[in-house]
Amino acid sequence: MAFNTGIGFSMTRLKLLADASIAAYEGEAVPAGWEVITPAQLGLAAQYQDGNYYDGGYIWGGAGAIVLRKKHGPGKADDEIIVALRGTDSLLDVTNYLDFINNNYVNAFRPLLNAVKDLVNDGSQISFTGHSLGAGGVNQIANVSDSKFGGFFANSDYATFATPLTYAKAGIFNFGFENDIVFKAADVFSTAKSSITPHIYNWFDGWTFAESVNAHSSLYYADAVERIKESVFFDTMNRKSWIVVDNTPDTVKTGKIGAPGDAIIFTLGNPKTDDHIVGGKNNDFMEGSGGNDILEGGGNDDILDGGLGKDELNGGTVGDPLKAVRTITMPDTGGKKATVKLWTPFGSRDKDIWVKGTIEIEKSAPKYNIVYVVDRSGSMGSQFSGSESVGNPNGNSTSNELIDGAIVGFTALNRSLVKQGAGNSNVAVVQFDDSTSTIFTGTADQDSNTNSVPDAVEALRTLTAGGNTYFDLGLQQAINYLNGFSSGKNVVVFLSDGAHNGGDYSDEVQTLLNKNGIDATIRAVGLGSGASMSDLDLVDDGKANNSATRVLTPSQLTATLLGDSNARNRIKKVELLVNNKVVAKIDPDDLVYNGTGFDFNLKIKGLKYSSSDYVKVKVTLKDKAGTTFSALTEVRDKSDDDVLRGGKNDDLYKFSKGAGGDVIKEISGTDTIQLLDGITEYRLFNGNNLNDLVLLSDGLDEITIRNFFKGGGNRVENLVLGNGTTVSLTGGLTLTGDQSSNTLKGTKGDDVLLAGGGADLLIGGSGLGNDIYDGGPGKDTIQYSSAKNPIYVYLYNNSANGTDIGNDKLFNIENVIGGRGNDQLYGDSKANKIEAGKGDDYIYGEYSSTEKGSGDVLKGEEGNDRIYGYAGKDRIDGGPGNDYLNGGEQADVIRGGTGNDTLYGDDYSSAGFADRLFGDEGDDYLYGYAGGDVLDGGPGSDRIYGGNGADELIGGRGDDYLYGEGGKDAFIFEDNWGHDTISGFDPKGEKLDLSQVKGLSKFSQLTITEDYYGTTVKFDGNSILLSYVSKSEITSSDFIL
Repeated sequence: MAFNTGIGFSMTRLKLLADASIAAYEGEAVPAGWEVITPAQLGLAAQYQDGNYYDGGYIWGGAGAIVLRKKHGPGKADDEIIVALRGTDSLLDVTNYLDFINNNYVNAFRPLLNAVKDLVNDGSQISFTGHSLGAGGVNQIANVSDSKFGGFFANSDYATFATPLTYAKAGIFNFGFENDIVFKAADVFSTAKSSITPHIYNWFDGWTFAESVNAHSSLYYADAVERIKESVFFDTMNRKSWIVVDNTPDTVKTGKIGAPGDAIIFTLGNPKTDDHIVGGKNNDFMEGSGGNDILEGGGNDDILDGGLGKDELNGGTVGDPLKAVRTITMPDTGGKKATVKLWTPFGSRDKDIWVKGTIEIEKSAPKYNIVYVVDRSGSMGSQFSGSESVGNPNGNSTSNELIDGAIVGFTALNRSLVKQGAGNSNVAVVQFDDSTSTIFTGTADQDSNTNSVPDAVEALRTLTAGGNTYFDLGLQQAINYLNGFSSGKNVVVFLSDGAHNGGDYSDEVQTLLNKNGIDATIRAVGLGSGASMSDLDLVDDGKANNSATRVLTPSQLTATLLGDSNARNRIKKVELLVNNKVVAKIDPDDLVYNGTGFDFNLKIKGLKYSSSDYVKVKVTLKDKAGTTFSALTEVRDKSDDDVLRGGKNDDLYKFSKGAGGDVIKEISGTDTIQLLDGITEYRLFNGNNLNDLVLLSDGLDEITIRNFFKGGGNRVENLVLGNGTTVSLTGGLTLTGDQSSNTLKGTKGDDVLLAGGGADLLIGGSGLGNDIYDGGPGKDTIQYSSAKNPIYVYLYNNSANGTDIGNDKLFNIENVIGGRGNDQLYGDSKANKIEAGKGDDYIYGEYSSTEKGSGDVLKGEEGNDRIYGYAGKDRIDGGPGNDYLNGGEQADVIRGGTGNDTLYGDDYSSAGFADRLFGDEGDDYLYGYAGGDVLDGGPGSDRIYGGNGADELIGGRGDDYLYGEGGKDAFIFEDNWGHDTISGFDPKGEKLDLSQVKGLSKFSQLTITEDYYGTTVKFDGNSILLSYVSKSEITSSDFIL
């Protein structure tokens, strides 16, 4: 039921009638395009100074009316008429108010109504309107319209504003404000509530929502109709809606309106002022319209639309997330404790929710002798890609440098030592470039100047970038420090962003690792995409075994420097339950060590919550008893999922803890999201609609920016964290997945996409940015299908480039989807799946020196492609086009697809493997080379060469040429095989297999003839020429029937 249901005319018409009701007052203008019909023109003598109708003989105080006309063309039939009855505008009107509304307006205006009746031919062309006292008169006229004046006015339109009087008559639209003190004073409403607009308020005092004489003004009624008509929420409103029209400079608190809990409240701001609207527990729809407005949603599901102006929008919250904690004493540990903590947001019925938690396992903290070895070469002054920021902890002129990330990461490591009870551990901070020095020695918790900042951290904050990279210098300095200790666990944490500049450092590594000497544990960390992992791989254990760790973002660096804890080994499994049903299992390896415990954060999908639902995390330990302990929270069905529409200009969106799942819809301006309550934890990723950007705040609350990746005005430009740090969202972004299978798509800037666990899809080619893609654990795919020009992807050296994609870095990526140009796509030593897409592409599968390799899946798709499998058992499909396909080492399966293809089972130098080659449609060339191969030409006139080995050659339909070459080969035929030629057939060991030919079962059914070219075998219009073989050499034993 729409807002204007039952009116019989549009909101535009209602606004016209509101303006006409104003025109009935003395000195007011008539609506544009309309003219006044004077009493004299109607043949009436009674009138007053404005030319409006007046008859003091019938009504005290001079009640009057105005008659308006709009002509559409010649003749009376085209004219429209409005009769507007004047409201109270004199002392006599007010003092005799009750007499007015209880007397008969019809008799007072009978001469006027008869004159109007004579003026037009059709009563449906007439509308009646009035304000206040005049509105009561209109209701009286409508009530008798069927019985009086011959029913002439029965089909007229009736609309009133602030009427003190109503009747049961249908078809009247009475528009009134619930806080209009005059409108409510008479209290003589009939039971015809369907004719009244319920729950509309025009507030001038937003704090008390008191009744006001200001709300009675006819000007405000016309303004309210206009605002409702033009509201962005108009299509959502209905006759049961609660509507607040804001006309106060004070704060409007809709919770004071007294609406029932299930009511939707629409609050319409003043387009000419700065509004401040605060929602309550109801579902609020707030519209700021013009001005610099502040809209606060309060509880429940709200929609906030700022409109024009620089607006501040806050969806509100239903309260802090719910927390449960459980602590137990672990068996056989000497009283050590284990704790699990679980946080859940307020529930959101029929929607997904995030939960987060921490598992803490108490253990004895050993005393460490630990050296922080930090590369401070010039390249450490470059900045992180993406949108993560660590600020400027060293206080130089540039923020978010790699050296800043190192400072923050080692600071977190030092803090973790203190929290674990190892604050008395000996710590040294070593810096190196062309030279080296130890800039701090002491303990982790040492605070000489008592400023609550450990001395080690203050030393870290002095680090700046400059110089070259010499690993051996930093390692030797660590040796010098650790040689001074005879007890404690020796640890070296070595960080660099580049490659060693020369010289051998293996002696230093072995000295540190020597079990009979320092016996140190070395952790080597490569920072950024430029770190030489091959060099760093030799630092931690002296072996090239991929044991060093690469990190790409500040948060990854901090997590890596915090390392891990052997306490993880005490956890056997973690389960998440809803109402005692397991809905998710968390692998202990997927838990994230935070320095003191292990965090998890995941989404529960597709569940329907009610007030009786419970979420529980259950932890099982690796002890003999299989000890379990759990924490339980209730999921309350009080969602707070808001829609915030900032509109034009610069808008500010504020979010607190427990904000729920809110949606931002932007159209222009430089806009900002501000996280309150000290929130600094956040993660960015794509929504289910890849054009949406989702911000997961505090691990629980989702903020979705609709169509962010479409660019233009849809974007929000800045994110302000709870500690005041500003993160720009205008350049490259850091998008982070979780442990499930994610799809991430970046911007046109320099993005960092971190997929996390699962089989992830990373979509590249969104612009010319130099992006970094990290698939993490699982089989992950990089997709460049949007690229129109050639791209070059090299998985073996972690890079990709092209005019459409920029210069990208690829880590932990197994699969590639190419673009629409002539691409060159290279795999690596892993099992790759590479799909080229359109264009004449080159694909290289196993791009390594190992003969066995891994089996790749390589697809050419459209175009004339060249595909090389190299090592590994590959599956190759050329797709449409004239393709060149080479399986290389190992037993491959190769399909040509449509087109005239060339297929090689092995390369020229291989020892030979059992390949399966299928030419498919087209005139194909198939070469088996060594090994017992199966070669099937498929439809078309093919040339098939078996090579060495016992091969199976299948020409398929078409006139084929088959050459078995070395080995005892079998030649296989099917129905309607055509006219084939076989070279090198050896009747003494090779076979002609015709067992699949229908209707052929006896040797006598074959016709065998001989000529100069050899012996021809014929059946049912098909033939086989055995080149240079005599008929006498052929017997029934040469056939399989």
